[in-house]
Amino acid sequence: VKQFPAYPNLHGQRMLWPRSETGRSLIKDELARSGATVDDVPCYRSSLPDNRDTIAAHLALNLRDRRVNVITVASPQTTKNMMALAKSVLSREEIHDLLLSLPIVTIGPETAGAAHALGFKHVHQAQTFMAEGMIAALAEVASGRP
Repeated sequence: VKQFPAYPNLHGQRMLWPRSETGRSLIKDELARSGATVDDVPCYRSSLPDNRDTIAAHLALNLRDRRVNVITVASPQTTKNMMALAKSVLSREEIHDLLLSLPIVTIGPETAGAAHALGFKHVHQAQTFMAEGMIAALAEVASGRP
């Protein structure tokens, strides 16, 4: 929000805020506090797909064959959905040994919080909450840096 042109004086500005149905309202609220009129429109949902059984089976196969080195997630709901898929096909021990032990790179603090709450042991948060930040965090994980 602070990078928005004319911040903190957004009086007279009208903005459309398309978002996920479960998304936080932080940015919308801050824009409104700065004087903007913000139309908040839930445009998509982060839900499990119709072919969830097939996807869960692929997830299990890739984890059991140890084909996954790192996980990246950009929303708390995606993190929760991945865990729901895993729980549908993996035992508690497999989830602990094959999934929760992997490094997970998150786009920001809310997603990192979801990963911690689900039990991930090696959570890496992007320092800038954009794709570039995730790439930098992935590079650190790949180089073995904490």
